[in-house]
Amino acid sequence: MISINFNKIVKLSNGGHILYIYEDIECYINNAISYIVSGIELNQHILVVDTQERCAKIREKLIKFLSEKDLIMVHFVDNIDFYEINGNFDGESIIQHFSQLLDPFFKNHITIRTWAHVCWEEQDGIVAKLKQFEDRADCCVNDAGLVSVCAYDASTISSSLQLSMMRNHEYVLTDNEFVRSSLYINTKKDIIFPSISIQEKMEELSRQDLLETVRMQQGMIFKFKERSGRFIHTLCDGELLYRFGHSSEQIMGKELHEFLPYAYAETILQYYKRAWKGEENVTYEMEYNNIWFLVSLRPICNEGQVVEVIGSGVDITERKESQERYKSVVELSPKGIIIRYYNEIIYANPSAHNILKEEQLIGQNIQSFLDEDSVNLVKRRTEKLTRSETLPFVEMKAILKTEEIIYIDVTSAMIHFERKPAILTIFRDVTERKRNEELIQKVEKLSLAGQLASGVAHEIRNPLTSIKGFVQLLQKGGGNPFYVDTILSEIHRLEDIVTEFLMLAKPQPRQIEEVNIVLLLQQVITLFSSQTNLKNVEIVEKYVIDLPRIYCDENQIKQVFINIFKNAIEAMPNGGIITIQTLSHGTDSIQIRVVDQGCGITTERLKHLGEPFYSTKEKGTGLGLMISQTIIHDHGGTIHFESAINIGTTVDVILPITKSHLTNASTLA
Repeated sequence: MISINFNKIVKLSNGGHILYIYEDIECYINNAISYIVSGIELNQHILVVDTQERCAKIREKLIKFLSEKDLIMVHFVDNIDFYEINGNFDGESIIQHFSQLLDPFFKNHITIRTWAHVCWEEQDGIVAKLKQFEDRADCCVNDAGLVSVCAYDASTISSSLQLSMMRNHEYVLTDNEFVRSSLYINTKKDIIFPSISIQEKMEELSRQDLLETVRMQQGMIFKFKERSGRFIHTLCDGELLYRFGHSSEQIMGKELHEFLPYAYAETILQYYKRAWKGEENVTYEMEYNNIWFLVSLRPICNEGQVVEVIGSGVDITERKESQERYKSVVELSPKGIIIRYYNEIIYANPSAHNILKEEQLIGQNIQSFLDEDSVNLVKRRTEKLTRSETLPFVEMKAILKTEEIIYIDVTSAMIHFERKPAILTIFRDVTERKRNEELIQKVEKLSLAGQLASGVAHEIRNPLTSIKGFVQLLQKGGGNPFYVDTILSEIHRLEDIVTEFLMLAKPQPRQIEEVNIVLLLQQVITLFSSQTNLKNVEIVEKYVIDLPRIYCDENQIKQVFINIFKNAIEAMPNGGIITIQTLSHGTDSIQIRVVDQGCGITTERLKHLGEPFYSTKEKGTGLGLMISQTIIHDHGGTIHFESAINIGTTVDVILPITKSHLTNASTLA
């Protein structure tokens, strides 16, 4: 969207020197495009002096407005070379360079206008050099009858320097306004005599133009001076003033207490004092006669002394109403919302107080509510906030002052609160959900135990038959030592099977420890040995030697692979091969791959794997894979499925080696 229409500017017969103080880069580019397009409409060439990056953006947008023929009339120059950034900022050298660029156009009687983004490196005396450069540039622009824009980033120059530059620019441009400079002094026509102060001359030149400009705008502009310890208003006008129920005549020549209620006057007076002491960019917000307004005060200095303060006010009622609506949404949100400066809480909505069971959260350290693992997680995520706008939800454990443990899902983002960088944290209580998940997990474990029971019974029956036979032989007087060895071997086999079965069926608190993944997989395979024999399934094991141990809950990871093996066997009713393979995955993870030769899963169904109550089996619940995914996620890992119809399915599980990725998914009592 183009902010300013420049048609009235380019028609100035004697040229015009324009000072552009910009704040928003998008407005800057749009205004540059408007300036260029309006010049092309008058058959003028345009010289654009800016960074290579901005020149490229301007050129890219111009393609939408200009033909190739018209684009030839736009000439781009790198401002780093133009202003000799790597060297000294020398105003005279810049003017000479400028003249050399324009000379070919003048000699060929080609009308041209310029747009230049002024930049410099920090150096001694730069303020004086800039003032001298712009004064010299104003003379050259007037002599040549040019229309010329000198653009400055508002954040790089002080308000006093801005006001000073208004004296040698006939026009002033902001991101969305274009006005005649009320402070402009044409050195070719005006002579300032020693008996008249600069400030008095400024007032003499500006009053009528400034009043006309102020009355046309929707906001309010005012000026005041200190006289005998009182702040007297020397100017005040604008639509906002009349909407307050006042007129210019009621304000001019008076101090605050003469037209405002005492409480209002006393409050505003404190800001006036700060601005008069030379503080830049003093701002305040207030409500008056049901109108919210924002005021900005800037001191005008002469030889280091504040001689006047200029204020501007704008109506922010709509913004305030929007903020109130947003505040209502935040206050009524069922999620806890906290704003903090690093760890110190500076705002908390009612839901945050309810979830954390605290009457007062403001001023407290957010880490005081978290366990040690969650504190470390917060530290790592806070560091990432500088590189990411919003962090994904993660589960943390909160310990309340009542010593109650709850679980919360937390996300954070960087924001600005009261004009300072802050962290917005949103969280929700998932304790009940976690209890339900663990209940489902226990039910699924019992279901697995039940499904394995028949296989385990068969596995137990075989060694019992052997033991029974050899005991009978011993009863008949057979004293062969082989009988005893066989009996003991079968008894050990029974112990292994029963131990694994009980480990699966018995609820276990979460225990993180170093685990040999190969040994764990072999223990799972032991549980399925009878089923694989019955269903003619062969298991091929391919393990990497010296694979590093991982930190995990052995029982939970075992449950994951029991689910995977069970699904693989059930997918091969006519038998086949299951290949299990371990691999290194980068430097900090391992990979376990299980490949079957089953019936496969369609692409459409593959998308829904892991959803509760979605299963590819007729009587399946889908809970097994859902729980498996949750367990792997809680361990900081991933699980991935690939499948092809009538070829088989591949399951890849990746698990980190270290503890740092583990979340607080411990069992709830």
